[in-house]
Amino acid sequence: MSRKILILTTVHPWNDIRIYHKEAKSLARRWPIYLAAPASFSQKKEGYLTILGLRQWNKKSDRLWNVPAVLKLFFQFRKGIIHLHDPELLIPGLIFARLFRTDILFDMHEDFIRDLGKAHWLPNWLHQPVSQLSSFLLNQSRKQFRHFFLAEDSYQKYFERNFTIIHNYPDLSAIPEPLAEKEKDNSRLYLGYIGGITVHRGVTLMGELLQKLDHLCIPTSLELVGPLKNDGCLEILEAVEKKLSPKVKINRYGRMNFTEGIEIIRHCHIGLSVIANHPNYIHSYPTKLFEYMALKLPVITSNFPLYQDVIEQNQAGFCIAPEDSEALTSKVLQLWQNPKLREKMGENGHTAALKKYQWAAEAENLKNAYESYI
Repeated sequence: MSRKILILTTVHPWNDIRIYHKEAKSLARRWPIYLAAPASFSQKKEGYLTILGLRQWNKKSDRLWNVPAVLKLFFQFRKGIIHLHDPELLIPGLIFARLFRTDILFDMHEDFIRDLGKAHWLPNWLHQPVSQLSSFLLNQSRKQFRHFFLAEDSYQKYFERNFTIIHNYPDLSAIPEPLAEKEKDNSRLYLGYIGGITVHRGVTLMGELLQKLDHLCIPTSLELVGPLKNDGCLEILEAVEKKLSPKVKINRYGRMNFTEGIEIIRHCHIGLSVIANHPNYIHSYPTKLFEYMALKLPVITSNFPLYQDVIEQNQAGFCIAPEDSEALTSKVLQLWQNPKLREKMGENGHTAALKKYQWAAEAENLKNAYESYI
């Protein structure tokens, strides 16, 4: 009989793309899975997948309210498999791995050791101690946990064994059929962005782009799908909106479910992901690159070697310096004024996504790793 499997996160919402839509659903096609995550409900069942709602949170300190529920779940599943997704769960994971020999799996979404060393929400004097503590906990976890799943190739530097790389490639079965250029509204330029919206992820640069396009009298809509981070990006967008003429618009949709959000991006002409030169971004793929490619959108992104290996090698768009609004404007104009180039780059990206950058192969790697512990 299969052992009970719990996927646990206190940080990400229950319908997180990687955790729920990709990993939990893929695993539930083979085994009964429990997913515990912040949700507005207490429990619901979807076939072999049972979702257990934890308390939702607004600020980081709110997550402390979930401590009793989390410890209860650890105890209930101590003889099974517990798949963790948050660095803050390393400590209870280590306790149960040591005391109860629980099989703990850990999913590393981000380089949290490096991130915590520069976290804006921590006082500067805490950066180094917190980063050192995280490094110590990860080192202990390597000795106690059974397996690690890494979202990026660059995270291999922390491990010598017991890991599987599970790229965050898109699930193409969840992405709608791409629209042909002639099926889109070509009376104005639609620029698409999907994902978390922050200053580091290009808000300032996109604002500068819109002002340049407005000056050139090009009717444009910037479609922003995703939550706004409280880092000043809302103020930046509002300031830009005040400077724009009526022919240039910023449409802010906020957080949406993936099906609705990707449908908006599907109608765009170009996908944007011009990210700042930040340590974690340089070595991590933005999933949106592959989603744009799957939708046959030409991509404009930052000129980091990791991104260039995808976009430029597949001739699926352009890579530019992340602070160069002149280069961004130039590439947008080149694509907008040349529909055949848009179409060709879109086709190239789509072909590459089908061959190399889709979730199906990653799902098999995930299930094969699980087989060792069931």
